[in-house]
Amino acid sequence: MSTGLILMFAIGVFVLMSIGIILTMIEFNRLTDDPSIRKGTGRPETDT
Repeated sequence: MSTGLILMFAIGVFVLMSIGIILTMIEFNRLTDDPSIRKGTGRPETDT
């Protein structure tokens, strides 16, 4: 493998990793800002 090909793979992995981190931050902020989508919020416990 040439150096240029390895560099392209490294850039591709970096871009995909950055997209994943950004999407994770967006999801986390959505979960913390809107408590109505948390499991069990606003409903009484019915499991016995």
